[in-house]
Amino acid sequence: MYKEFYGFSEDPFNLTPDPGFLFSPSGYEALRFSIESGIQERKGVMVITGEVGTGKTTLINALLKELDEKIKTAFIFNPKLTFKELLKTVLWELKIPVAGESTSSLIKKLNQFLTERMAEGENVLVIIDEAQNLAGKVLKNLHQLYQRVPPGVYSLQTLLVGQVELETKLNSEELRPFRDLVALQKQIRLLSVQESKQYIDHRLRLVGSCSSKVFTPEAVEVICEYAKGIPRVINLICDGALFAGYEASAPLVDAQMARKAIAENEITVEKNPFPRKKAASGRRKGAEKARAEEKGDSIAGPIISGNGSLTEKDKITGKEIPGEKKGVTQKETSIGAKAGVMESLGFREEEAGGRGAPRSQEEIGSRRAWPLLRVAILALLLGFLAVFYSLYRPDILVSPLLPEEEPTIPSLDQRPIDEEEKRSVEGKKTLKVEEGWNLSILSKISYGSVNPSFIDLILEANPQITDLNRLQVGNSLEIPEISEKLLLRGAGHGNLKIHLGTFADRDQARGFRDVPVLQGKTLEMVPRKVSSRETWYQLFAGPFENEEEALESIQALKQRGLLPFFPSLRKTS
Repeated sequence: MYKEFYGFSEDPFNLTPDPGFLFSPSGYEALRFSIESGIQERKGVMVITGEVGTGKTTLINALLKELDEKIKTAFIFNPKLTFKELLKTVLWELKIPVAGESTSSLIKKLNQFLTERMAEGENVLVIIDEAQNLAGKVLKNLHQLYQRVPPGVYSLQTLLVGQVELETKLNSEELRPFRDLVALQKQIRLLSVQESKQYIDHRLRLVGSCSSKVFTPEAVEVICEYAKGIPRVINLICDGALFAGYEASAPLVDAQMARKAIAENEITVEKNPFPRKKAASGRRKGAEKARAEEKGDSIAGPIISGNGSLTEKDKITGKEIPGEKKGVTQKETSIGAKAGVMESLGFREEEAGGRGAPRSQEEIGSRRAWPLLRVAILALLLGFLAVFYSLYRPDILVSPLLPEEEPTIPSLDQRPIDEEEKRSVEGKKTLKVEEGWNLSILSKISYGSVNPSFIDLILEANPQITDLNRLQVGNSLEIPEISEKLLLRGAGHGNLKIHLGTFADRDQARGFRDVPVLQGKTLEMVPRKVSSRETWYQLFAGPFENEEEALESIQALKQRGLLPFFPSLRKTS
């Protein structure tokens, strides 16, 4: 809506990382040059960190566009994987087929590929975004992998990109050997006030306008002071302020409208019923707010109505939740889980008033004996399993790499398509699961792309899936075919809604606010718990009077490239 009102050629403050809007303040070009030189000179491991919203992903996207064709790239996003899963993902990205192989076999394949590329004068780069999510064991195994790559100049380059927590992790004593591999470590700094003003003007000029034609100087001051140099927060507040200006039919956005956008942003943060731990002292307030919005773990999300107001709605009942209602915190949940584990081993917390109760020697002896007996039985079982694996699965003992940890959430990485795996059963599109597959691979095979919207569709069609990373081999899973009618929800006159998509970040809902076809509709965000540690967000729009109106709206949204269910029509980001 405000795009047409202010005469922009496209949305100037879209939250999706777009290398076309890359802003290069002082020192930024030097950072890019350092990374490019590190890749060309085969330095091995490089690390780039920065606060949430400082433009790390935008930088990587810009870098990928400029890389030489002789640099083969594997891009990993959201790397909550075991080391074996990480190896498989890298090989998939490099278009090397893998299926049901041991860790040692995967390493051998990768080393062979690296040797071949070196002989051809080519380079191999693995980029891992959100690298602070890498487990310590994975980083240790990555260090051992570097001890195995062909000698001489590193044939494998690894670029770790993550939040500032990555620096803390790498500085730990247990990861000192890996830290010694790091040849380049840089941090993206926050923008100064002057650079923040230049950033706003830069983005507006790219869409055919400029700062002085859109914002009053006071509004720019308010925005820059609040954002504390974080580009993502600047985008968020500028977008909200422009929407407020459009609502008021104001040719210039003033300070009051900017403050309205800030207040709306703070409501979204404060209504998170699962508060996270406080940020470390010295962190800027803007970074805390950006992090809270990006990472907030919630059972209830905001509803952005046609007039921009926000409410909370319970996922099950659909009833509004008062602002003061609080959920169970993650800390309480972890305490309960810990108590359950301790109790299963024979240890039990005393109830109130029971600690001082007298006990007989027989009772004390029995309390001590049971835990020891259970530990002894457990040790015996582990010893038996070790003997079994050494006799019947010697391949597991070939590699000195650390043992794998349990998988967590699905990775949103991209995989090559294997059309031969597609099957049709009784008119329904199905896939038969093979060893090593997870939902990301299924999404890539089925839809040619991987995003939360596709994975959510597969989950809804197959409620029997309980482990997002380990699917039962041989099972046939139903794969919904993408169509416009598939996105319709509800029935009856005036009750239809459109499923706009499922997102890992609820900020992306704001991108739909100024779409003309959705004017007057309510945007409803429903949390979708995909693991114990991660929540996605389903976004719906409605109500629509009838199916014809809803389908026309879907067509208009497709043409604008806004629906993640049709990625081939979306803008390159």
